[in-house]
Amino acid sequence: MTSIIHPIVAMHDASGVIQITYHDNGRHGEDGTVVDGLTTHRIYNIGDYPNVASYIDRHVWCDELGWWKEVPAKPNKYSYWDVTLSPPAWNWDINHLLHDIRIQRDQRLFYCDWTQMPDSPLTTAQKSAWATYRQELRDITGNLTGSEQTVEDAPWPSEPTT
Repeated sequence: MTSIIHPIVAMHDASGVIQITYHDNGRHGEDGTVVDGLTTHRIYNIGDYPNVASYIDRHVWCDELGWWKEVPAKPNKYSYWDVTLSPPAWNWDINHLLHDIRIQRDQRLFYCDWTQMPDSPLTTAQKSAWATYRQELRDITGNLTGSEQTVEDAPWPSEPTT
């Protein structure tokens, strides 16, 4: 079991997920203190975990235990610990993923705006290919299968070759 020299002050949200950590320098409130909506609890040892970060990724505060509870690995960056489920488990909101997909889509559209300008050096056939690509980008959220867990999993169209 790995002990840490100084406790880590962990600030967690209402679902128990750690949002921020500090080295305990004596300036943080006692365990259970709430600051800006986050509750303070300290971590005194990290067990068999190689480092504090890996411990934090696999633990949430459990009021019933009065201690940190080990949980499965977070399935994707859009996940949150859902205490409304019975038993509590990782859940995620597809809207966060869709937001990131739309940002990536908008960037891709921006980078090829020039292909549709009247003074573009492209041929009519090339412009048409780029217009099709741009429409496929605009339609991307409607073409999702539901199995996507990252922006890279989205069915991105291939850029035309010019």
